[in-house]
Amino acid sequence: MKEAAFTRPAKGTLGDAPRSLGIRGPVQRYFDVSFQKDIRMRGTRRAQLRVDLLNALNRPNFRINPGDSGTDLFGSLPSEAVITAAEYDTWARANSRPLSSTADGAALFGAAQQIIRGNLLPSGALPIDFFTVRLPQRFATTSPTAFDITTVEGYKLYRLRQAYNQGFGQLFAPNNARYVQFGLKLFF
Repeated sequence: MKEAAFTRPAKGTLGDAPRSLGIRGPVQRYFDVSFQKDIRMRGTRRAQLRVDLLNALNRPNFRINPGDSGTDLFGSLPSEAVITAAEYDTWARANSRPLSSTADGAALFGAAQQIIRGNLLPSGALPIDFFTVRLPQRFATTSPTAFDITTVEGYKLYRLRQAYNQGFGQLFAPNNARYVQFGLKLFF
């Protein structure tokens, strides 16, 4: 897979990288080093001087899986369920659209439900690449209700934003202190 190069986006954004980019968590950097010197003495006797530096550079590491749950960018898989009336009504109130209890609202609600129903495979699951969509600028800070769930792309973004991991990319302190150990070993 070819990696795409992109410039660092403004704080709080994910840039304009597509969902299919295959984002990986940041590299975890731990550096342990050991030095030793064997000193020959008379006969079979020898001494070994040793210095061990554990977590020598003590670099910051970014969180990959907060609490060891979920994926890097998305805390869980996006919901493949058909949108409910309560979800639609929440979206409709946020976007000044008719509620599902009205005739116009029922038509929009049906269109939103048809996005999932129309893409189901005979097995009853969505295609594996269903949620492949370009993430817009400021995706991480945009409310899920800001996406138009009556369009296929907007519905995908709505579900992806609901699954977005708020802890992605946060600094955390690993419980690995910096150690320096000295040792002297004598062989007789």
